[in-house]
Amino acid sequence: MKLTGLDQLQALLTKVSISRLKDEFIEGAIENLDNISKIDNNEGIIYVMDDNGEDFPYRFTDDLDRKLSEIYESTKIELEEAFNTFEGTNLYELKKQVKRQVNVIIRPQKFVFTAYPSCNFYLGMLIQYLNDIHKLGLSNPFLRQEEEYLHAPFRVKKIYDKTTNFDKLYRFLVAQDIILSIELAESDFYRVMSGASTNKQIVFIPSNAVVAQLLNSISHIYVKFNGSIIEKSRRFVTNRNNSPMTQGNYNTSKTRLRSADDSKLIKKIYKAIKDIFPVV
Repeated sequence: MKLTGLDQLQALLTKVSISRLKDEFIEGAIENLDNISKIDNNEGIIYVMDDNGEDFPYRFTDDLDRKLSEIYESTKIELEEAFNTFEGTNLYELKKQVKRQVNVIIRPQKFVFTAYPSCNFYLGMLIQYLNDIHKLGLSNPFLRQEEEYLHAPFRVKKIYDKTTNFDKLYRFLVAQDIILSIELAESDFYRVMSGASTNKQIVFIPSNAVVAQLLNSISHIYVKFNGSIIEKSRRFVTNRNNSPMTQGNYNTSKTRLRSADDSKLIKKIYKAIKDIFPVV
C-alpha cells in the first residue's frame, strides 16, 4: 500500500532536500517580498524593512515548521483511515510496512536533526501516536522531547492548538513592539506558547501591567493557566525585571494602576486575542 505521508517525510528529511527547500524559500522571498534589507543565505533568513524602518525576519525554519506540521496532520489522518480499513493478515502486513518505513526515516540524518529541531519534534510525535494508539512498539529516539512536551506546566486546549493562530499572535505582538523577536522565530514562539519542549523564552518589552493582562487574556486557551503555572514555566520574561515572571508579580500587576498608553495597548491586546482565539 502506498503511504503518501510517510513517503513525503522520507523524501523531506534528508540534507539534500532541506538544503533545496531553503534555497527555494530564499528565491521565492526575493521574488515576492518588497523592501528586503538583508539576506542570510546560510541560516535562511530574509530581513524586510517595515514601515518603522526596522528589520522583520522571514525565516526558513518557520516555513519548514509549517510544512512539517501539515505533513504530520495529513499522515495521521491517512494512517488512521488505513488502520481502520484493514484487518487480519492485511492489517498485520500494513503494520509491518509502517514500522519498516518509519525505521528508514529515523536512520541517522545528523545534519537534519541537529540543525532543525522541529524535525525531531514532529517525527517524535508521530512515533508516539503510532505506539500509543496502534501499539507498533517503535523505537523513539525523540521520546525525551515528547515526554517533556506532554508534561509541560501548561497545555493548549485542542480547539485552539493551531500553529496558524499562534503565527497571527506572534505577528501582532511583534508589530506592537510587545515582544523581542530578534532571537525568537515563529516556530520558537509556538513551542513556548503551546508548552512544547524548548529552552526558548519570550521577552516582553512593555510594563509588567501590560504583560500580566496579555497573559490573562489568553488564559482561556489553556487547560489550566494561572500565576503559579506561569512562574513554574519560566518562559515569560519581563524586560523591566529581566527575569521570568513570578506568581506574585503576575497577580499584583493585573490590578496595578496603568498609564494611559498602557491602557490603550491593553485594549488592542484584548481585541486581537478575541479575534484570534474567540471564546467557545
